[in-house]
Amino acid sequence: MKGLYMFEEIKKLKALPLKLKESQVAKQLNIDTRTVKKYWNMTEQDFLNLVKKLNESKSKSVLDQYKDEILGFLTTYKSFTAAQVYDRLKEQHINFNLCESSVRNYVAKLREQHNLNKKIKEREYVAVEELPMGKQAQVDFGEIILYDIENKPVKVWTFAMVLSHSRYKYGYWQDKPFNAQDFVDVHNKAFRYFGGIPEEIVYDRTKVALINENEDGTFKLCKTFEEYVEKVKFKPVFCKPYDPESKGKIEAVVKYFKFNFANHRTYKGIDNLNAAFHRWLERTGNTKIHQTTKKVPSEVFSLERQYLSDKHLSKDIQIIQHRVKKDNTISYEGNRYSLPKGTYSAHKNVALNIVGDLLEIKTLDLNLIISYKITSGKGRLIQKEPYHRQVDKGISELKAEIFEQFKYNEKLVEYIEKLIVSDPKNVRRNLVKLQTLGNEFSLNFLIGGVEYAILKGDLSLATLTLKVKQYALPVKKEESSQNDLIPKICDVNTRSILEYQNIQEEGL
Repeated sequence: MKGLYMFEEIKKLKALPLKLKESQVAKQLNIDTRTVKKYWNMTEQDFLNLVKKLNESKSKSVLDQYKDEILGFLTTYKSFTAAQVYDRLKEQHINFNLCESSVRNYVAKLREQHNLNKKIKEREYVAVEELPMGKQAQVDFGEIILYDIENKPVKVWTFAMVLSHSRYKYGYWQDKPFNAQDFVDVHNKAFRYFGGIPEEIVYDRTKVALINENEDGTFKLCKTFEEYVEKVKFKPVFCKPYDPESKGKIEAVVKYFKFNFANHRTYKGIDNLNAAFHRWLERTGNTKIHQTTKKVPSEVFSLERQYLSDKHLSKDIQIIQHRVKKDNTISYEGNRYSLPKGTYSAHKNVALNIVGDLLEIKTLDLNLIISYKITSGKGRLIQKEPYHRQVDKGISELKAEIFEQFKYNEKLVEYIEKLIVSDPKNVRRNLVKLQTLGNEFSLNFLIGGVEYAILKGDLSLATLTLKVKQYALPVKKEESSQNDLIPKICDVNTRSILEYQNIQEEGL
């Protein structure tokens, strides 16, 4: 029963001379007694105020707190998509956990309210049968113009590779076009990211891979790429000219990279762009349900990975993708290895490179985070400075240890007290570094460095370390002068004063 109709009916029955009770009215209208009590003594104005309040509450959304931010995206960039809005909110707000459909509906509502509807170009595609696991990958390039912090245009290029079955993606950005060697290098990065190589890879007729087509239908490859294909053992497949449908998956991926990740992003350098991009792959690119397969690429890839060939991956480096735990550690062969604070926030997955007995922990775009010598045994937590702090010791205990280590030298005690006052936020770290410096150099060198630091009024440990190292350098001996060649002791014949007088008189 509609609210207004129900309110009017209750009022009519209440006004009857029979003086019906609330329970009788509820029975007659076939509603519960609580509803009757709610409206029984309500005036018409009270009812109108209630309706207005309910309508206002219905129009409110949890996303209203991000309204100005979203409108900023939509008004500044007319082509900004709802998917981009959703990803940017996830990127910029750690605790953002709303679903994408809510964001899409909210964005549509804002577009309608503020007349921000964008034109959409429709393109028709032909459905093709899904390929088996490990069979094929597709590759293509893209380019886009971004703007730096000074609003100057910067052109960047992307390489994209997607596994055709799982839709698991890899990409890499450059601030210059890809040449033949770049093309080979970025294939290596992709294969390491995937942990293996598919049977065939589909390309368009890019000049960095292909010189021309022979009369017999075969292809003449660029020398660099031809040698690489022979070494790594996969089959390159080149599509016909002007036939994007034969590599429709990668066409969509390049567009996804450009317009979901890169478009309207401020350019802060190519390394920063790649770091943000690989976090986006982990956050969105490979973890969002694919619209065609209706599956999550990273979940399907966990099965497809075993069908990729690792026979011709570089044998000196074993590549392993690994999950980072919330306490910034990874587990390897029964032990836990500590990572820098904040690694979990930036990288949910890392790459483990095993070179001999060395464990290198890298980002998924193969930038080194930290390395360890692989430890035997089980159940151990492996840490090292500066990520492992002596948290089990108090500040006063550390100070006492250092004072004793430096034999309570007056100058060193003075320096330490001033250092604590000048940098109170890093007391523990500075004390530990000072302790390490004392273990590496003699007390005399350390005192010399401290005297210099106090004299100059520069108490930083960087300055102290530099000065101590200078004092510790061996003193070079100066080259011998001609005077050094004269013997210090020699026989000398002397004359008497009388002889000198006679010589003078003869000369007169």
